[in-house]
Amino acid sequence: MSGEMIPIKPSWRIKNIEKAREAKRKKFLDEKTKQIEEKIDGLSKEVDKHIDESINKTVKEKVNALMTDIKSASNLVKQAFIDAFEKSGGIDELVSWITGYTTEDGRIINSNRKEYYKLLIGLLKAEMSRPEQEQKQGVVVNIIGLSREQDVKVEVDGEKVE
Repeated sequence: MSGEMIPIKPSWRIKNIEKAREAKRKKFLDEKTKQIEEKIDGLSKEVDKHIDESINKTVKEKVNALMTDIKSASNLVKQAFIDAFEKSGGIDELVSWITGYTTEDGRIINSNRKEYYKLLIGLLKAEMSRPEQEQKQGVVVNIIGLSREQDVKVEVDGEKVE
């Protein structure tokens, strides 16, 4: 026994202390892990919120720019139609197209009354379907220079309009 070391078996107290330390360490790590996960979730939600806000802002800007382009293009097309209308004879030619031409024997040929009424009703329906703030108040339609035909029947979308 002189000089030889005898292995000491850990006593139950040492084992309990080690178990307690391990349990405390595990509890500490679990708490820190939970705190880190909560922080990550919070940051993730915040990042998602900022991304959504950024995307929404970008989409709104793009839609507004597109709407501006569409309005501009629409105005160009409308102006082109007005120019074409004026160059093709304006109101006088339109009235002639609608009423047709009277032959020497009194017959009316090439009358486009039905087509005109369909176009007119389509325009009125489009005007009435626009939001109220965009509608012009008190729509008035004056038809000048047209004689009445008894057989004119106009249908728009399958509905008779008289």
